[in-house]
Amino acid sequence: MSHNNGLVKTVVTDDNQVKVLMSAKSDKDTVFDPTIHAYFNLGQEKTIKNQELTMNSTQRLKLNKEKVPTGKLLDNKGAYDFSEAKPLKDHLDPLMSTKEQGFDTMFKVNPDKDKQIAKLSDPKTDRSVTFLSERNGLVVYSGNAIDKKLTFESGAGHQHAAIALEPQTLPDAVNHPSFGDVSLKSGDAKTKEITYQIDY
Repeated sequence: MSHNNGLVKTVVTDDNQVKVLMSAKSDKDTVFDPTIHAYFNLGQEKTIKNQELTMNSTQRLKLNKEKVPTGKLLDNKGAYDFSEAKPLKDHLDPLMSTKEQGFDTMFKVNPDKDKQIAKLSDPKTDRSVTFLSERNGLVVYSGNAIDKKLTFESGAGHQHAAIALEPQTLPDAVNHPSFGDVSLKSGDAKTKEITYQIDY
């Protein structure tokens, strides 16, 4: 059995950044691609539908029936196009007739020179979170299955009460080498960073 030494360090900066540093070292060859499944709702409303999400993304992964990546990419069109800021309801409403009733989608992202891959904002409160990462993937989950069993400070949960944005290397990279390198060799140490720039 492999022995892993893992460490998570959180740093809060004076310019309103929250940096999460996830480090690991292993005595056996393994994989390492940590992420964070944090939920966000930046507004005072019960859903995220009036908040806006933009992404540096033109493609997403094609999945099979088991939600495993096939290795192929799909162009982001229609509800999947996050190139311009518009209310999330404009993206979610067309998907309400699907089985998922929202996003549980793996987007290929292209970090800009400042490592920005996405930005979530609430026009009513002028709050925003910018997501910074050097990796090429972002899983977007729009809280499709949140229900009253999941409680928040504001009360019982409900569909689309919050959204999770998970920076990572494109999933299933071990079977699709073009997706990226998630290997951690014996004796090596690696650190992955996710930074949240908070503005209000």
